[in-house]
Amino acid sequence: MKIGILTLNWAVNYGAVLQMYALYKYLIDKNNEVVIINYSPKELEDTYSLRNINNPLKLKKILIKLININFKYIQYKNLIII
Repeated sequence: MKIGILTLNWAVNYGAVLQMYALYKYLIDKNNEVVIINYSPKELEDTYSLRNINNPLKLKKILIKLININFKYIQYKNLIII
């Protein structure tokens, strides 16, 4: 049977990746043809982009965005294990 797994791997946590891998492995072991469809919504892609800083914002909001971007980058960098 041909099966497609629609997944959201932009969540940047081990749970999302491990859940996708476990389901993939289980279905492959049952002799299915499995295709992974990586869903990446625009909102989450922009989370890791520096383009968000270009909007005119107050200083407090800019600082919060910079801290969040740095935190998310560190979290994303630590997630990559391959």
